[in-house]
Amino acid sequence: MPSLESLRELQVLVVHPHDREGESIVRHLQRIGCRVEAMWPPPVELPSRLDVVFYLIDDQTRRSLPWFASQPAAAIVAVVERHASNIMRLLSDASPQAVVSKPVEAFETLTSLIVAHSIFRYEQRLNTKVRKLEETVRSVRKVEQAKSILMKNMNLEEQEAYEYLRKHAMDRRVPIGRVASAVIDANDILS
Repeated sequence: MPSLESLRELQVLVVHPHDREGESIVRHLQRIGCRVEAMWPPPVELPSRLDVVFYLIDDQTRRSLPWFASQPAAAIVAVVERHASNIMRLLSDASPQAVVSKPVEAFETLTSLIVAHSIFRYEQRLNTKVRKLEETVRSVRKVEQAKSILMKNMNLEEQEAYEYLRKHAMDRRVPIGRVASAVIDANDILS
């Protein structure tokens, strides 16, 4: 669980009309110690350097935000009306990390802040791992393709072709995938 000090370092944006409920959310967050900014109407783009966004989500605001379609750069806490008829569809479309319903209470604000930020950081770590795995798969495919080229053009066995790529990668202190790419590119040029 994050410490109170780490919560105080969070930069939070509240996207909600400047009414009693919006002001209540801002006050709850300020009591926690977060650096809070309130904004209405909803921005077309999220400001940079945000950690968490508390966002009023309804039919009107959901359609106006292009940043929901991409991966937002901050954790999203959806603020919803308790009795909205289409709440499940709205939440499914927005994919927030946490949800609070109006009227928002102090404890609900704190727990949603902690959960949303923790889930967002976990998702970021998973996305980093996925990108690395995808790069590894691309590299393996290139190595396989380069081995095939070397086996055909130089009459090498599979293991010899691999050793050829590996040796050149080690000699040049570059990843084997880079050497494989060079072999593929050279083959494309010479073919």
